[in-house]
Amino acid sequence: MSLNFSDSVILITSSDSSRNRNFGTGFVIHRDTNHTYLLTCAHVVNDVGGAETIRANGLPATVIASGDDKGFDLAVLTVEGLWDKPLLNLCASGQKDKPFIIYGFYEFAQKDNPALRKIQGQLGNQIQLASKNGSDRIKAWDLIIKDKYYLQPGYSGSPVIDQETNSVLGVVSYRIGKGEEGLAISIEALKQIWEDIPSRIVKDLAIKDITLNESKQASFTSIKNPKLLRIKLDKAENEISIIESQIESLNHIIKAINSKLGNVIDAEEEEKLKIRLTQKEDNLNVLLEKIEQLYNTKSSLDQQLKNPSF
Repeated sequence: MSLNFSDSVILITSSDSSRNRNFGTGFVIHRDTNHTYLLTCAHVVNDVGGAETIRANGLPATVIASGDDKGFDLAVLTVEGLWDKPLLNLCASGQKDKPFIIYGFYEFAQKDNPALRKIQGQLGNQIQLASKNGSDRIKAWDLIIKDKYYLQPGYSGSPVIDQETNSVLGVVSYRIGKGEEGLAISIEALKQIWEDIPSRIVKDLAIKDITLNESKQASFTSIKNPKLLRIKLDKAENEISIIESQIESLNHIIKAINSKLGNVIDAEEEEKLKIRLTQKEDNLNVLLEKIEQLYNTKSSLDQQLKNPSF
């Protein structure tokens, strides 16, 4: 199944008409029975007029967590809606020179609505940012853009997505120069600004990057080497966590489409919804098959770790 990350990226604007040229980007990270949760930058909230005027894809949003008081540029929003927007997976892994993609909104032309564009790059050095009083620190990544297009105003709050794991490892905070470089707050910092962070997200953030270079692989002379088995098990558990989130998102999308079908009047619109429903159900079936395979792999690896002669 191809992943369309742009479906999860949300335009952050203001209800104040005097600030209608101020906007930023956010993205979907969690959902419960009542709300959809978005991550963006704290300075984006301020730029659009503050918590009282913030809008997400035109819907009123509530700021439930912010690092603004510490000087940490992250904010978590909730919205009653956006049920059809898939969750992006989070992972605290990262490594210098790793390729990434960014989806963000920018001003295409002064009188036009913001446009959404994907740009590519690679991670630079990891640095630490101190809080306002110096008592706390968070990690951040230098961003090196390797694209025809650069970071633009409006990209703040955009997800930095690892091209290998398809997981968000950072949030664009600001650009440097003309946008050929920038800085992203590590997704790890989310735990430091969100007191009531859901357990599922904590689990995702705990997943470490598990990659082996050729020299390390050479040391594993046996396919049943316990260390190698543990690495394979960690990878399987990581994939299971990601796919479970994708399945949850697809179920919400399917539910939302069925709800629309129950109220639609226009025959053309009904046909479009049915086609979209079929596509999402096909995607769901693919994921259900894949996760069953992963659970079988996990079970086998668990057994081999418990009984090396298995």
